[in-house]
Amino acid sequence: MIESTEMRYDIITEFHGHFKCEDCGKIHNFGIKLEDVALSGLNSFLIKQKDVYFKGVCPDCLSNKEISQEEM
Repeated sequence: MIESTEMRYDIITEFHGHFKCEDCGKIHNFGIKLEDVALSGLNSFLIKQKDVYFKGVCPDCLSNKEISQEEM
């Protein structure tokens, strides 16, 4: 879940991350090796869920912004 106000289902069953574009709202999947992510300070915790997600602006929207700025 990326947003608490949205419910989405993902057909990809292997672990992966998500990137949500703040401009167009599209969600992009990306591969990640969870074993390569360094965690510290959670040794005594029971982890029940692991999610990796980022928010920002996708390359298509960045290109559109650059084109719009050039036209000004």
